[in-house]
Amino acid sequence: AERYESMRAVLNHLLRHPDLAILGCGWNLTSTLIRYEHLGITAAFSDVLELFLETGVIGGMLYACSLLLMSVRLWRLRSARALSATLMIIFALQIGTDYALNTGIMLVFGLAVGELAGERMAWHSA
Repeated sequence: AERYESMRAVLNHLLRHPDLAILGCGWNLTSTLIRYEHLGITAAFSDVLELFLETGVIGGMLYACSLLLMSVRLWRLRSARALSATLMIIFALQIGTDYALNTGIMLVFGLAVGELAGERMAWHSA
């Protein structure tokens, strides 16, 4: 129940402050904002809410677009194995660290795309 109340408090705060909802408070500043605004909670308890709180709607949409573009890139390289492995790593990060939106996920996707592009170029040059 406390997690739900924390998420509700953050969501209500975002709805009351449209400028914060659009631009965000800044990367990794959720705990500072929670203390400064005296929201009566200790954390947002939601990676998605924290993403939108820190980066705003604009940053959240850019994140979602980049994730979608990298997934499409993996799909176009026709490597279901690499896409599956990347999704399994993301799933493991979510279970092991509880950070589904961690920047490590972007790194994993980037490494997978780079590796696949290198394999494809090596295959064409042979």
